Amino acid sequence: IVSWRLDIASHRDEQDLQAMARIDPLTGLLNRRSMDLSLDDHFERAQSTGQPISLLMCDLDHFKKLNDQHGHAAGDRVLKRTADRIAAAVRDSDLVFRYGGEEIAVLLQDCGPETAGRIAEKIRESVKGPGRRAADAALPTVTISIGAATSSYGRTEPRKVLAAADDCLYKAKNAGRDRVAQTTLA
Repeated sequence: IVSWRLDIASHRDEQDLQAMARIDPLTGLLNRRSMDLSLDDHFERAQSTGQPISLLMCDLDHFKKLNDQHGHAAGDRVLKRTADRIAAAVRDSDLVFRYGGEEIAVLLQDCGPETAGRIAEKIRESVKGPGRRAADAALPTVTISIGAATSSYGRTEPRKVLAAADDCLYKAKNAGRDRVAQTTLA
């Protein structure tokens, strides 16, 4: 019995370590390592099923200014609230990752450009919406810029789709922020 309990405890510890390696502790989202490990698999699936796949790169606007004016604790709360709102705005089949800093990536499976654009707009509107909880009321209003790239039938390499989504993100930022810029790749 003691050996059996130790095996169970060891298994739980191993599961906890695996989860810690995949999950961002602040936001509860999958982390960049998880994204790197899963991108190729999801693009291969899209290619084999003939379905499009889209990637969104989301970045909070003026986040450094928020941290400077309100402190890093407020910045962390805004980032957590943003992560929660993005996760709530996507479909159950989609994957949301903390890419780094205040950047969040969303992998939209079986998703063409029209649906990707609708989901990106839903995320954008949700993020800038007023606080729903009393604790959110003290947080500053934030906006988000989003770059969206769609690969038709998963034919484009994941890294090129990521680069295209990132380019679109910078187009959205340069066009005035709080907007979505989008492209479709062959």
